[in-house]
Amino acid sequence: MKDRLLVWNGGSGKAEAIDDLRKSLRAGGEIALTRGVNLCDEIAKAVSEGCKTVVAGGGDGTVNAVVNALMRIDEEQRPTFGIVPLGTANDFAGTLKIPNDLPSAVELI
Repeated sequence: MKDRLLVWNGGSGKAEAIDDLRKSLRAGGEIALTRGVNLCDEIAKAVSEGCKTVVAGGGDGTVNAVVNALMRIDEEQRPTFGIVPLGTANDFAGTLKIPNDLPSAVELI
């Protein structure tokens, strides 16, 4: 496991950009959010394997799911969190002034 994990939502408003995100982020692993995925367990496993940064590629729902999973990890082991806005509205990312264009958002991470 490399030090970055990408969590993405194929149902997000800009899901077609996921291939470009994979290339530019160069994450060591990824989790596609689908029914039946236990995000808490998957992120905890990635952290135990050396993950240092978890990146949410999606909208507000994806960000919410990832934040809730990260908060279950002990603070001393909790990885850094990044957001690449790929949702429809991206209200949270907008509040944080994270750019909507993929290269600029990845550069912030």
